[in-house]
Amino acid sequence: MSTDALNSEFLTVPGSTPFPPHVWQSEAIASFEGRMLDPEDKFPCIFGVDAVVRKTLRYGFIDSGSHAEQLSATLRSFTSICEELGRRTSLVVFFESWNAPEETHESYYQEFWKLLERTSSFDETPWPSEYSADTDDSTFEYCFNGVPMFVVVNTPLHTARRSRQFERVAITFQPRFVFDDIKHGTKPGDNARKVIRGRIDEYDTAPLTAMLGNFGEETNSEWRQYYLDDGQDVIARGKCPISFVTRKESEMTETMIIQEPELGIAEAAAKFLPTQGGIELQRDAPGKVHSWHSHSVHETLVVLSGYMVVEYAAHGGGPETVTEDKATAGTRIELPAGTIHQSTAGEQGCVYFIIPEGGKAAHTVSHGDFLSGAR
Repeated sequence: MSTDALNSEFLTVPGSTPFPPHVWQSEAIASFEGRMLDPEDKFPCIFGVDAVVRKTLRYGFIDSGSHAEQLSATLRSFTSICEELGRRTSLVVFFESWNAPEETHESYYQEFWKLLERTSSFDETPWPSEYSADTDDSTFEYCFNGVPMFVVVNTPLHTARRSRQFERVAITFQPRFVFDDIKHGTKPGDNARKVIRGRIDEYDTAPLTAMLGNFGEETNSEWRQYYLDDGQDVIARGKCPISFVTRKESEMTETMIIQEPELGIAEAAAKFLPTQGGIELQRDAPGKVHSWHSHSVHETLVVLSGYMVVEYAAHGGGPETVTEDKATAGTRIELPAGTIHQSTAGEQGCVYFIIPEGGKAAHTVSHGDFLSGAR
């Protein structure tokens, strides 16, 4: 590969020919650019077309094998230079193969979210505080290396929604700063949306998706727009298949008690089971006490039925800092590593999942009669 065609490691510049002819990477570039620059069949995203013309777009290529590790390296390379490329930049990542077990949107959709989750496990940079890691929050956006990015998936399965079609899976990552001067409610932003949505209406035979929204608005869910199906608007209904909240666990220092909708065992397992490793389903009899202890890793407890009373000390604090909370069905308890705590099951007992960070078993340290220090 010629180094003059690369702006940074793992990235390729539009209009360049760094690969031999007839290899899959060269074919992907030619097909993509032919589509984006077709003067007769105009691609809807005017900013994407402009980025190809200006050469501010970058390409990445993921060979068959360890997709997440390769994608994380590509994202790290792009996010380290993206601001220098100008406001109209994006990263388009082409995949040699796709690991979904079936040729269906549901299968491709699940694999996409698992890939983002696995990729995040290679990210050592804290999630930006101004963006939520909770997909249900209107301020959620996928973040890597501290850069929030809107994500778009194209697949060979899309036929009616042509704007999301490509002959191999391609994922586009658009830094949020791309939208700074075209926000909803501004004249340039509203005009751009009108033009793009008008072009989508002409380009696609599928109806315009109802999933479209504006970042930060209370009713908007960014994640639902990442992978659209072929016109039915069914695939992204319900809950997001994975959670990025645990991405912040290693940065968390204080215990959090969060009330969420109740989940059944199967639903909770599907949501919290890590890509590698395990979680524990625990049943405590009425009045069961897990005396004062701490763990070597962050742990999440998700109450499925019954309730428990959980007592916990502040980070690094003594008995005088202990707080008590009642955790009923639907409660999620985030316990940072080293938190000294104990729990007592309620009158009907308590059933809950114990989810150690990274799916690895924690080392537990007993703290005896912790409260005796306050007497």
